[in-house]
Formats: sequence, C-alpha cells, structure tokens
Amino acid sequence: MKSIIKYDASTPPRLKVLRRNGLARRYLFSALLIALVPLIVLAFMYDTQYVKALEKVTESRTNARLAGAENLLRTFLQERIYELEALADIPEVFEWLTTASPNEEPSAEVMTQLRQALDSPHLYGVVVKPSRFEVPLWYLTQTLLDQVALDQLPLTPFANGEIIGPALPTENRPGWFILRLSPTGLNPTPEAWIGLVVRLASLTDQVKDLSLTGLQSPLVVTPQDVPITAVGNIPGDSSSSAKDIDSNDFIDGWHIRLQWLGDPLLGPLESARFGLIFLASGAALAVILLSRHLSRRLEKQVTPLIEGADRVAGGDFDTPLHTEGTAEIGYLAFALERMRLRLRRLVKSMVDVERRAILGQFSAGVAHEIRNPLATIKTTIQALSRKESDPQTPKLMESVDHEIDRVNDVVQLLLDYLSPQRSQGEQGQYYRRC
Repeated sequence: MKSIIKYDASTPPRLKVLRRNGLARRYLFSALLIALVPLIVLAFMYDTQYVKALEKVTESRTNARLAGAENLLRTFLQERIYELEALADIPEVFEWLTTASPNEEPSAEVMTQLRQALDSPHLYGVVVKPSRFEVPLWYLTQTLLDQVALDQLPLTPFANGEIIGPALPTENRPGWFILRLSPTGLNPTPEAWIGLVVRLASLTDQVKDLSLTGLQSPLVVTPQDVPITAVGNIPGDSSSSAKDIDSNDFIDGWHIRLQWLGDPLLGPLESARFGLIFLASGAALAVILLSRHLSRRLEKQVTPLIEGADRVAGGDFDTPLHTEGTAEIGYLAFALERMRLRLRRLVKSMVDVERRAILGQFSAGVAHEIRNPLATIKTTIQALSRKESDPQTPKLMESVDHEIDRVNDVVQLLLDYLSPQRSQGEQGQYYRRC
C-alpha cells in the first residue's frame, strides 16, 4: 500500500517500523504463505513420492508379468518336446530312423504317425533325418523353405532337444523354427533325429497378454537379435529405447522385450505436474492482485481518517470526519468522530472557563477601583455635612451617603461572588439581591 504519511527527519523511528509492518504487506505475505506452501508441498510429494511409488508398482507388476510370460514360453516348448518324444519313441518311427537305408521311403505306419503329429495347430510339418540319410526329409509345404538355409540357422539347446532357427518371417511366408530330438539311446550328437516345424506365431502368441494398448508392445527377441511381435511378424519400428524392458533369457539367446510406445499413462501425470505449477503460479498472481485490491480499498478508507486526525491535531474541531468504511475501519472512523466531538466540547468549555476567569479578575479589579473613590467620597460627604448650617443640606448629604453605602454593598457582593470560598447558595443570593 502506498504510504499516505509524509516522512522527514523528525519522523519517529517507531512510525517507520509500523509502516514496514503494514497490514496490507503482512496480509500479502501471509496469503502467499498460506496459498503456496501447500501447493509446493503437494507438488514435491507428487514428484518424489507418488511418481516413485507408481514406477515401483509398475515395475513390480511388469516383472511379475514377464516371469509369467517366460513360464508360458518354456511350457509351450516343453509340451512340444513331449509330443516329439512320444513320436520318436514309437517303435516303427524309431526303427525307421535308425535302420532305414539311404533314400528308403518310410512305411505306411510311419507316415500315419507323422500325419497324426501334423494335426496340431502349432505345427507346419515334420522333418526327419534317418541316420543313413545325407539330408533330412521335409514333410511340409515347400514354400516355407524359400530363402532358408538350414545350416545357417542358429542352434539352441533346450531340455533334451535342440531348437534350430527361427527362420524369420518374410512377406511371402511366415516364420517358423524346428524343435528336434534324437531317438532314445543314441549319442548326444546323433546322425539321426526327428523334428517338429513349429509356427513361430504360436510361440510369440504366448506373450500377447503383456500388451498394453498405446503403452507397451511385447516382442520375442530371437538369437539373431531380431524382435518378433505377438502375431509372429517383424515390427515396422524395431528400434529400441531407454524405456524398453528386456527380460532374462527364457532359453539361451531368446528373451522378451517390452517395447515402449509412448506415455498414455505418464502423459496425464506430467500434465498434472504442470497443472500444479500453473495452479501455484495462478494462486500467487491471484493473491497479489487481491492484496493490491484490498490495499487500495484500505487506503481509500484510511486516508480520510488520517487527514481528519491531522485537522483535529491542527485545531480544526468543526470539520466532520469521514465515517464510511467496512467492519473495523468503520468502527475506527466512528470512534474518531466521537473523539472529535468530545474534544470540541472540551476545548469550548475550557475556553469559556478561561474567559470567565479573566472576566472575574477584571471585575475584581474594577470593584476595588470603585470602592476606593467611594470611601473618599463618603468621608468627604460626612465631613461636609457637619459644617453645613442649611437644614436641607444635611438631608441631601445623608441621601448621598446612603447611595454610596448601597453602591459599596453591590461592589462587596460582586467581590464575594468572585471569591472562590463563596458557596453556590451565596452566589444565588447575590443574583436575587441584584
């Protein structure tokens, strides 16, 4: 609030301190403190506690979901191993793998068993390599072998078998891999083996539950370090970011990656954070504007009171004070106006008393001055009356003497009235006698 008090070298230091501790300034600081501190504390707690807690909960939940997906992938592969073991342990199949001559066609019983294995929706076909064959035999659609070199595919051990591949998907064919197993009783690196050609999409489909629309996309990363989507395709954008989450290998060279797509959840949180900042700034601005408004209103109400007090201090008791105001200011104005009226009556009564005192002193002086000549005149009249021979003259002299006594009595009454020892009753008697 702009100061309406003029300061100079004679201004008391206490008054300057009061100005620095003005009501408007204290209200401004108090309002800013009350409005901003909770917002700052809330923003601090939001940044340090809520976001951390959210990230921790999200991380723990993500780790649990990743562990579950890893178990699903291993279980899927283990089930195919069981199917493969059951197929390899069939006597007809085992015998043909171990004893078939080069280029010998499998028997009808063997083909029946192989066809039964192809009934699984997770398989594209079967590949077998008898111990005496130079190359394996493929029982699947030949287009799946386009641009595929078996000896160039990665080899990964799993359980008591091996995984060959995968053959990555292209525009013309889907991806697949071979889960192969050597017949029971053969060497660890046998010449005879049987394998299932498994749909790569059947394996990657196990991670579809990890998908969070607009937030995370689950990928299965192959030994070639190529990510595959849950539907078995190579994603259009396979670049990794710092927010991507990679799991442990569920088998050697294979792991899950949660690809970060954006901030659909953290975006609103960031908006809330900026909202808190804007809210704090808006609150500060509102408090400043409110304090300026209140300061101006306070100045309009206090200024007439200060000016009126200055007029009263200068001796002007007749000009009324401005008594309009709200709440405490109105009460203060009314009290100051009552003070002005009482001061005016008090000063007026003091002036009257002083005037009467001066008049009394003057009257006492006049009375003394009158009594002295009267005493001289009376003495002279009495002396003259004794020497007069004319009988009429003494009577006149007696009349003059009587009037002199009367005047003297009036002067005495006046002096008695002006004397402070006289009671009010005697003063009343004076008025009655006069």
